[in-house]
Amino acid sequence: MRPFHLAFPLLVLAVLSVPLQALAHDLPDGANVRIQSSEFGLGWHMGIVQITKDGCAMVSKLDPEVADGRRGLGLMFIQKLERLDGTTWVEMPVAPMMKNEPKSCQEGAG
Repeated sequence: MRPFHLAFPLLVLAVLSVPLQALAHDLPDGANVRIQSSEFGLGWHMGIVQITKDGCAMVSKLDPEVADGRRGLGLMFIQKLERLDGTTWVEMPVAPMMKNEPKSCQEGAG
């Protein structure tokens, strides 16, 4: 038997084990991003993407003023977003990503 024939079932199993919500996002869970948001003040703020159990994309950033040290924002509160691609920041338009979010995320309930 060829090695491909042995590996193919494992590949199919791996693909099927990825949550469908994770596949729907342009921003994978754990991606390094920087955002501009009036919630955090002027300038760029570094953060990481977190996909909630409801399938909502959020950006979590360090914030020493909150109890657990991190603060998360849904896409609806972000004006500009860039993801790190190697050593280059690539703009990710927020409006099209919002349209792909579950309805609860678009309403701020996710």
